[in-house]
Amino acid sequence: MTSRRLGSGDAVQELLFHHAREIAYVRYGVARAAPKSNLLPRPDCSAGCGDDDFHAAIWFDAAYRWAAQRLGFWPVFLAVGGDDEDKQMTGYQDQWLRLRREPTDSVEERRASIVLFSWLERPPGAVFMDFSAWHMVLNAIELSGEDPHRPYVRPLSSWEERQIWKRSWSASAWMRAARRHTSVQAVVPALDLTTADQVWCRNQTDREHLVKLGFDPETVMVRRLRR
Repeated sequence: MTSRRLGSGDAVQELLFHHAREIAYVRYGVARAAPKSNLLPRPDCSAGCGDDDFHAAIWFDAAYRWAAQRLGFWPVFLAVGGDDEDKQMTGYQDQWLRLRREPTDSVEERRASIVLFSWLERPPGAVFMDFSAWHMVLNAIELSGEDPHRPYVRPLSSWEERQIWKRSWSASAWMRAARRHTSVQAVVPALDLTTADQVWCRNQTDREHLVKLGFDPETVMVRRLRR
């Protein structure tokens, strides 16, 4: 499957900015981010913390909080690039995986339906960052001795932060890197989903739901992304 190109004649444009989210959180309008752990029920950890969605969320929220402190906003993430490999950064393709649900030992199809929004042009307010350096933040997350439910990112060196943000790069330099299949992502304070040039979803039921929300039927399509 190749990247969708839009246009006629010599005026051909490529979908370059991609954002995925669970369909339950899709609204016809502007999307903003918030700590995911705030949306999940807090489990009873009196007997010890478990391996569940809440504890996974607070771990990633620590990384997003670190970014928010430097950006001035809680980040909405986009993958940047025109190929399937770039879209895979969004995790859209993972919704077809079978996941094991605890505490039972049975395998269930607990696969949240995910929608992929793609744009031809850079969304307003987008700040580029190097996805290949993002692991430096994730690897620096530590548990707080005072509150195990509020992990934090230990201080990174100035060199590490420069690898992530590359503040000296121009937008054109970032886009050249993206077209060379270097891992590039962007973050924005908000994202108007109604402006997406193309919307992918998992099945016809989801497509009908998105159209009912108000999305243009010509832009919404059922597409599977290879893993």
